[in-house]
Amino acid sequence: MSREEIRKALQHTGESKIAVIGDYTLDRYLYYDPARNEPSVETGNTCYQIDHTEAYPGSAGTIVNNLCALGAQVICIGFAGDDGEGYELRKRLQAEGADISHFIKSEDMQTCVYMKPMEKQPDGSYKETNRLDIRNFFRPDARLEEQLYQSLLDVLDEVKAVIILDQYMQADMGALTSEMRQRLSDLAARRPDKLFLVDSRAFLKDYRHMMVKCNAAELARIPPVQEGEMSLAEMEEKMALLNRQNHTAFFLTRGEDGIVIADGQSIQTVPAYRVSGPLDIVGAGDATTAGIMLGLTAGLSAADAARLGCCVSSITIQQIGRTGTATIAQVLERL
Repeated sequence: MSREEIRKALQHTGESKIAVIGDYTLDRYLYYDPARNEPSVETGNTCYQIDHTEAYPGSAGTIVNNLCALGAQVICIGFAGDDGEGYELRKRLQAEGADISHFIKSEDMQTCVYMKPMEKQPDGSYKETNRLDIRNFFRPDARLEEQLYQSLLDVLDEVKAVIILDQYMQADMGALTSEMRQRLSDLAARRPDKLFLVDSRAFLKDYRHMMVKCNAAELARIPPVQEGEMSLAEMEEKMALLNRQNHTAFFLTRGEDGIVIADGQSIQTVPAYRVSGPLDIVGAGDATTAGIMLGLTAGLSAADAARLGCCVSSITIQQIGRTGTATIAQVLERL
């Protein structure tokens, strides 16, 4: 590992200006003690007595959180509803230090929320129970799509890189529709001077001319779709094919097995950091994305950028019951 190269890069993170476009959510945690549960007078159903709450920017917002915590300049390009949750999401993005001047407040869409009830355990810890999601199950208006795309064009000359976060499994029910995917692919082809990295759960095959970061399940969904667990050799074969199609680096995250990188010349594996104790992997992929792109904008090789991504995510997964971040001090200590 090039620890010294990574340390040097972390001294200049303030020079990295990155646009994050895509699906933003509000992650709201609701903490309750089952000992305080009481029946509803009206229905007899159990009422969970929430004693405190926490909220964090989620999805693309998790990437923003981690980039800001590491000192980068971040421009948010997405939308939220003209509602209380949207107000809180915008407020918290701004509190992280992000630029929200290109973040759209929409009267036609509601803010997407991941609401996470957290039940207190006998040992005093908390366990997440059934999540409640607030979503838009319809296509965004064409005017909103145009606003998002134009916002990216407005800032493209001033940023070093663009991260695209395509969160949802359903087609055309988020910020990134099929038309937006095509437009972003065309834009990446026209601007090879900018770094583009996409993270998409279900539509990676629709993106071209940009770097890709995904996990094994997402890789398996790319045609030809493969059922069951893929061997490492099968993963590397599909990565190499997609790498040739996109002519850019491909990052495959494999949890405790680290990150596999195909850069067009070779395929190599960067090991994960070993951590112990209770772990919460929510947001680990987004933290990895933030670390990788921050490293690339700071001039690191793909392998060292992946090492930084592994380091960042190893810190965030040790933060239980919240969408975690890693500071430069924490990263330096772990390095």
